[in-house]
Amino acid sequence: MDIKTIMVCNAVLPLFLGVALLFFRSWQKTYASFGLWIAGTFAIGLGYIGILLWRSPPNT
Repeated sequence: MDIKTIMVCNAVLPLFLGVALLFFRSWQKTYASFGLWIAGTFAIGLGYIGILLWRSPPNT
């Protein structure tokens, strides 16, 4: 496996986990700050996507 494949897996897993947590929150009674946990999970996934899309600076 190359590093790009690992980074894609690291980006996709938190996004799916965030969706699963959203479904869990809609069906079960959760505590007040559960939304922050969901937002943090999505932030991790979006952070990995940002790293994947970030272009390295040109060689000088």
